[in-house]
Amino acid sequence: MGGVAAIIAFIPVLLQSHFRYIWLFVLFIIFLAAYIFAYLFSYKFEDKKQKEALKKWIIKKPSRSTMFPVEEIYYYKGKTNQQLHQYSEALKYYNKSIELNPDFEPAREAKKEVEKVIK
Repeated sequence: MGGVAAIIAFIPVLLQSHFRYIWLFVLFIIFLAAYIFAYLFSYKFEDKKQKEALKKWIIKKPSRSTMFPVEEIYYYKGKTNQQLHQYSEALKYYNKSIELNPDFEPAREAKKEVEKVIK
């Protein structure tokens, strides 16, 4: 408790003209550090939310009524799994994409990449 009392007693000295700028600078640094920490924490939180949303989206089965060709949807599902290091799932979606459109080159290239990683 003695340390807290000493700090409280020192506050009027800090508010004097020549210490005021140092005090404001220290407060600025503390608030800046708190802001950066909060930003980084929220980024990690959002990243986790995005991964969960992607996982839910991956489970859904695309249909022909969608805006994009079905082979592209399977390709992007494979890319998502590849980025999450779920290579067997990615390979499954790339194969499905190639099965739907054998001329779809991005799926063929991505499949080769995954096969290199697996071996």
